[in-house]
Amino acid sequence: MVKIKIRGKRYNCPTKWEEVKDLAGLCTKSTLRDEINFLTGSDLEGIPDDQVFPLITLTSFLEEFDLPTVEAADVNAESYFKMQSARGILTLSGRAYIKLYQLCKLYHPERTETVQILSTGAILLDRITLFLSAYEEMFAYEPEAEEIQAGIEELSGLSAFATVYNLAGKDILKMDAVGESTAAIVYGALFYNFKEAEYQKRLNEIRYPKPTT
Repeated sequence: MVKIKIRGKRYNCPTKWEEVKDLAGLCTKSTLRDEINFLTGSDLEGIPDDQVFPLITLTSFLEEFDLPTVEAADVNAESYFKMQSARGILTLSGRAYIKLYQLCKLYHPERTETVQILSTGAILLDRITLFLSAYEEMFAYEPEAEEIQAGIEELSGLSAFATVYNLAGKDILKMDAVGESTAAIVYGALFYNFKEAEYQKRLNEIRYPKPTT
C-alpha cells in the first residue's frame, strides 16, 4: 500500500492483491479510472491522462498473478451444468481477474479472501481448459453444406438444452438428473455419440457411394 495525493488529498493505493479487500466490487468496474477510483476511494474525473498514468503503473498488479497453490474442485467430477457455465465464463472479454473470480464463485462460492479466490480461479481455469481440450475435435466440427441447407444453425442456440434433453431420453422429468451428472460422464456420452455419428456417416458413404459423373 502506498500513499498518493490527488487534488491535495491523500489516499491509500493498493499495490498487490493481498491489499484488495473487495474483489467482488472491483469486478464491477469497467475502466482503468473506475478501478483506480474504487481501489483508492478517490475521484479522477477531469484529471488529464498524463497525470493518471503513474496511478495505472501502481495498479499494474491487476494483470499479474503470482499466486499460491490452494485446494480446488475436481471439475471432471462436478456437474455438467457447472461446466457449461464455466465455458460461458471463458468466453467473456475484459480483465482476467474477473474470469478467475467468477470461476471461483461458480465452484467455491464460500471463499471470500481475495488471494484465495484468485488462486482458486486460476487452478480451475487450468483444469477446465485441460478438460475441454480432450473434446476439441467435437467442438471444431463444421457442418456440411447439406446440414446448413437443412437449417442446423437453427438448432445451435439450443445445443445445451438439446444435450440434456436427448441424454434424458427426451423425458423432461429426467433432465435435471442428467444436468447434475458429472461433466466427465455427460461429455463422455456426447463424444461417444459424436464418434458414432461419424462412423455411421463413413459407413453409409461406403455402402451407398455417390454416383460419379
